[in-house]
Amino acid sequence: INESRHTCGLEMVKFLLERIAPVHIDSEAISALVKLLNKSIEGTADDDEEGVTPDTAIRSGLELLKVLSFTHPTAFHSAETYESLLQCLKMEDDKVAEAAIQIFRNTGQKIETELQQIRSTLIPILHQKAKRGTPHQAKQAVHCIHAIFNNKEVQLAQIFEPLSHSLNADVPEQLITPLVSLGHIAMLAPDQFASPMKSIVANFIVKDLLMNDRSVGNKNGKLWTADEEVSPEVLAKVHAIKLLVRWLLGMKNNQSKSANSTLRLLSAMLVSEGDLTEQKKISKSDMSRLRLAAGAAIMKLAQEQCYHEIITPEQFQLCGLVINDECYQVRQIFAQKLHVALVKLLLPLEYLAVFALCAKDPVKERRAHARQCLLKNISVRREYIKQNPVTQEKLISLLPEYVVPYMIHLLAHDPDFTKPHEYEQLKDIKECLWFMLEVLMTKNENNSHAFLRKMVENIKQTKD
Repeated sequence: INESRHTCGLEMVKFLLERIAPVHIDSEAISALVKLLNKSIEGTADDDEEGVTPDTAIRSGLELLKVLSFTHPTAFHSAETYESLLQCLKMEDDKVAEAAIQIFRNTGQKIETELQQIRSTLIPILHQKAKRGTPHQAKQAVHCIHAIFNNKEVQLAQIFEPLSHSLNADVPEQLITPLVSLGHIAMLAPDQFASPMKSIVANFIVKDLLMNDRSVGNKNGKLWTADEEVSPEVLAKVHAIKLLVRWLLGMKNNQSKSANSTLRLLSAMLVSEGDLTEQKKISKSDMSRLRLAAGAAIMKLAQEQCYHEIITPEQFQLCGLVINDECYQVRQIFAQKLHVALVKLLLPLEYLAVFALCAKDPVKERRAHARQCLLKNISVRREYIKQNPVTQEKLISLLPEYVVPYMIHLLAHDPDFTKPHEYEQLKDIKECLWFMLEVLMTKNENNSHAFLRKMVENIKQTKD
């Protein structure tokens, strides 16, 4: 019965999509949607009769407009539409303002030249959001300025200067938005702010913020707490780590060796289990947050070729071991980030080997999730090779079977594998190997079984 309901549901969705596909979205359609939104904002709509509150109607309407702004940006270009969006920017609902900024970012390329009045009103609002809005608003505001204004260098400098001088580690709750804005500015305009950013990173981010524990964390022994319970200081440190990554992603080179020192810092964070100062002031749950942030940061840097090349085997190993973290939420979130980056082919092939470690996860659901991730990633890579002609060099970085050497190296250096002749440890290694091999060998595509056997025989003859 459940299967038949599921099939009916899929058929219904398919039918609806086929019916709405011919609908033409143009300026008139967007204008009509905006007028409905205006009624909700002014309180003259029939939202209550429809069974929704005005706030819900406004938020839902903006979400729809946001989706359409990606696909039909030119349909938004009218003073009337932008006036309504400006009203949304002034509302107290953070999500509404965030969606409105995103729409301006996606559609506002001609505001500068054709709608001067809108431009004059929008600029101070974007500056205010970048300096004192929520972290999400700040990010969108910086990207919006960069996307739609010709004098973006002047605009970004007017945000960068006051924020860079106001950084104070003693008031961590006021640091989050400035750290987000500065990180995104450094990523979008790396050359313009190269010198001041280097000073901010060395003297404030690393020396003052990350290398100091000002407050004492809760000693209740919990490995994870809700987002709203994370201490402001640790939240600031997590955003400081994200700033380091954005700064390096903007530079896209390691001429100053800044990436080496950042990778050493992130590795030290993982080795110390999140307690970088080792003063034992920080709570267990806050340490979990910082381990996750450090592992995710190394993974993000590995997506850029110039940084992937300088990540040492030891740093790769430390990053991969986050998937075996003692905290369930760290394992869960890290595995999902890893999967998303791999399935988009953003990460090098060796990071696929990390999923082999999931065979040791004590939670059945996590092992099942990891297996699904492997199946999906292997399928994506094989399909990509079929659809795109690739060189032999590129094939080595794509063909899923080539993950085996990386997996063997990762498992051989697993800190849990200390006694090669102990049965239980060998059993764990066998489980990890089979976790990957079983998925790889589901289909014997292009005689892959013989290929794998030959590869393993060659590995046995080599020295680490």
